[in-house]
Amino acid sequence: MRQHRIHQLQAERNQLKGIISRIPDEEIINRLSFESRLDQVEEELKSLQHGFREPAKTILYFRGKPVVGTTGIVAQFGVKAVDQFNDLVMALAAQMSGSSLGDRGSIPNYKVNQLLITGTALGSFGFELEENLEQLDCITEEKPALIENSMKRALRIIRASIQSDDDLMDEIDDLDDRALSEIHDFLDTMSKYEAYCALEVDDEYFSFEDYKQVERSARRFEKSNIVEEETQYNGEFIGALPESRTFEFKISPSNTVIKGKIAPSIADPMIINHNLETQLRIKVHKKTVGKGKPRFTLLEFSKIT
Repeated sequence: MRQHRIHQLQAERNQLKGIISRIPDEEIINRLSFESRLDQVEEELKSLQHGFREPAKTILYFRGKPVVGTTGIVAQFGVKAVDQFNDLVMALAAQMSGSSLGDRGSIPNYKVNQLLITGTALGSFGFELEENLEQLDCITEEKPALIENSMKRALRIIRASIQSDDDLMDEIDDLDDRALSEIHDFLDTMSKYEAYCALEVDDEYFSFEDYKQVERSARRFEKSNIVEEETQYNGEFIGALPESRTFEFKISPSNTVIKGKIAPSIADPMIINHNLETQLRIKVHKKTVGKGKPRFTLLEFSKIT
């Protein structure tokens, strides 16, 4: 396994450097022997590290009723919570890569993307979770770190769950029902066991205050709080920005202006700017979180005859 071998060689390199630094100058043969081995290690490391990047990591700390100080955690809860967090990260990774998530069944690329438990977290009780680079066909520094981005996205969504409805919508606007369900299940499991968690990814950190706060967050991901519907409006376009794929539309007769994204079903957004000052009927996907402002996605439009 390349990653394991790199860590072995890095440890050996550090050890060799320490040994060489302690060898007296007059012991030339002894020094040359260790320096020769150090050159071999450096050469192998250089070969293995070409195009290699460190795996994405996150630390998931648990606190509350199932946790016994820094000693341990109730096995039933620990296994279930880590498994659901893994599913959450996998679902976000699948959607961020453009894969379609069904309401049920396997998450696309699940076997390739699932996380490894590589250690326990210090200071509380939790787990260090790491991307499994050995499963990937191609690993380069230039290749987008999909799992790292999905870990960070998970942290930001969970953090937004204690903020305003509009803040939460900013993080989940593009998520489908399956991803939202995975978030709910993870939070709901913690609240039922009277547990709460903290998350750390790179330099980002978030912690719940108690399990009651988790309970409130879980409810915000229930279908009754996230309302989605398709609806129609009559009026005229104010304009569209093709690069950002956004539009503005003035509804008749109220003159209310709505803004939103343009769905992939409209291949060329410039077509909107060719239909300004024309009475149209638009079909939009409308999504609302709690009492927040609705978000719109333009699906199609037609002239009113």
